[in-house]
Amino acid sequence: MLSWNAIGNWTQWYSDIADEFSDVIAAHFAGHTHKDEKRIFYGRDGRAAAVAHVLPSVTTQINRNPSVMQFKYNRSSFQLLDYTVYYSNVTQANADGFFAFVPFYSALDYYGLADLSATSWDLLFDRMRCDRSVFDKYLKVGSARCFTP
Repeated sequence: MLSWNAIGNWTQWYSDIADEFSDVIAAHFAGHTHKDEKRIFYGRDGRAAAVAHVLPSVTTQINRNPSVMQFKYNRSSFQLLDYTVYYSNVTQANADGFFAFVPFYSALDYYGLADLSATSWDLLFDRMRCDRSVFDKYLKVGSARCFTP
């Protein structure tokens, strides 16, 4: 069993790597939470060094609609340019007899970000701390339009 100290040490270790190699690592992706989330990693100097895109789930676990992300990136630099989340409404699919993914939101459009850099996400998170409506907007898409079975 992991202790809180072990988790804290792992997080710091990963943050250090993300910071040290921020000029080499183009993007961080993770899963397993079944939610559309972001994790910001900070360098030892306190600046936002990287952002991890925690991908939503294609399963309906925790009463969420299946969703996927499609990333657009620069083929030369591998810099992320934008992403679109697609989801399927399971209740509607059961009623219609077919399953389809439809666009849910584009990150740049939905959040009004200049780009997908760690700095842009950090500024958005700062706005969330001060403005509950911005935070609620973030929570809304994290659930991929929850449904009641």
